[in-house]
Amino acid sequence: MRQLPRDRAGFVEALEGFEDLRIFSYGSLMWNPECEVKDVRRVTVRGWHRDLCIYSYHYRGNRRFPGLVLGLAKGGNCQGLSMRLCGSERGLEGRREDLRCLWDREMPLYVYQPMWLEGHLPSGGREDMLGFVARRDHRQYVKWLDAERRSWIVRHARGKGGYNTTYVKNVLLLMRRLRIGDRGLESVGLR
Repeated sequence: MRQLPRDRAGFVEALEGFEDLRIFSYGSLMWNPECEVKDVRRVTVRGWHRDLCIYSYHYRGNRRFPGLVLGLAKGGNCQGLSMRLCGSERGLEGRREDLRCLWDREMPLYVYQPMWLEGHLPSGGREDMLGFVARRDHRQYVKWLDAERRSWIVRHARGKGGYNTTYVKNVLLLMRRLRIGDRGLESVGLR
């Protein structure tokens, strides 16, 4: 789908006119969006899958021993949550505030590319959503690690945001509660 600007001001300007802006969450955004959301519903994005494909040198790891965080990578399907940003209820400035918050949360190192994604609802309907996909050309993008190595990294990494295991367990717990399966993430072996 269509890419969005990769600078904060351009991103906010491109999206501030959307009064009913929905975002796609597939990782920690599901339980910690850091801005007010509502009308949360389950959705599937086709052509992308959830993957521990980004090295974290700060929040879930460090320079000497990076952790792994989730990104959307090409191929497959990804079940997650569609959320409506509530900033629109506070007018244009509220939307701008939510967009700046979302940008600051997801884009500090430009590891992701913001873009429009098409979500498929269980009812058969579709909706356009803002999503953040992993940039394959970024130095923190993990091209390939087997499940054993991913598991070892997740079990041992720790950063400013805490243990890498906590991050992955939180995602898995919420996914299990929502009955969303993901064999790739489950292959890390955390319960």
